[in-house]
Amino acid sequence: EKRGYYIFGKYDQFKRDVPYSGLIQALQALVKQILTESSEKIDLWRKNLIAALGPNGKIITNAIPALELIIGEQPPLPELGPEGSQNRFVSAFKNFITVFARREHPIVIFLDDLQWADPASINMLERLMLDREIRHIFIIGAYRENELNNNPRLLRLINFLKESGIPVSSINLGPVSRGNFISLLKDILKCTAEEALPLADLIYDKTGGNPFFFIQFLKSLYNGHLIKYKPDRGWEWDFDKIRSMEVTENVVQLMAEKISSLNPESIEVLK
Repeated sequence: EKRGYYIFGKYDQFKRDVPYSGLIQALQALVKQILTESSEKIDLWRKNLIAALGPNGKIITNAIPALELIIGEQPPLPELGPEGSQNRFVSAFKNFITVFARREHPIVIFLDDLQWADPASINMLERLMLDREIRHIFIIGAYRENELNNNPRLLRLINFLKESGIPVSSINLGPVSRGNFISLLKDILKCTAEEALPLADLIYDKTGGNPFFFIQFLKSLYNGHLIKYKPDRGWEWDFDKIRSMEVTENVVQLMAEKISSLNPESIEVLK
């Protein structure tokens, strides 16, 4: 509606030592979006980016090589000490973001699994959100609340932003409601809400309202032929057999059971 850009990055539990990984992933997606635009618009981006980055373009192209397709190969950077290099990177990064975060094209950055974000990313997010010159940017972060203690920097950042008067909204995602489960199952099985209700209630009770657990459990029913598709009649299910099924207590156990049901060769490949 506002001609803005929406970009997405995700942090990885096993890449916590890689600085800015989620942010760079998001900005790589942004550059790819820019490259799909008209040649006239790319020329305009080129001028704005070169003006904003100045002699520090190499910093950003080192992190996002595809940017060279827009601004060309950049000259090498002069050597600086650790602190000087860090300050130069932060400055170039902020200037890069500012090019895109404008009234005529605001930017939304969604960062997933922030509980695994590296310290450098947390510091960069703080600088971006506290910089009064950077406007028209909306940052959405998702994290697992039960793992927040593993990243005290993130918790401090959230509290600090609130104390600094930065508008922060929190949405707690709990279990999905029964009504939403009925709607989801109705759409999946192409049936009426009345037809979906008994099975949805049964699966809801067995999975505790966890949507991921719900989908995985539904797949296991399909793989076990307890839910079948008949071309002449549509989807059918054996309600009594499903009701008598033993259900694992958590998602991890369910996934482990799914893996153990694979043939030995597949399990060896996964190892």
